[in-house]
Amino acid sequence: MDGLRAGNHYEVRVQSISLSGMADSEPVSFETQPKPGDPQNVPTAVVAVICALCASFALVLAIALVIYR
Repeated sequence: MDGLRAGNHYEVRVQSISLSGMADSEPVSFETQPKPGDPQNVPTAVVAVICALCASFALVLAIALVIYR
């Protein structure tokens, strides 16, 4: 299939029409794999550590600005 996006959920069903009539299949769902390196692949713990480091750096910078003003 063309046009599918990485990391998305899809649901499909098949519909057929013949001289005998029309028939629908049951829905089938699947998910496409995310691209390597997408932010959704980064574990939550890693994101939390990075945020904590950035917050600590911002606090140290703010203190330094107050002290050396």
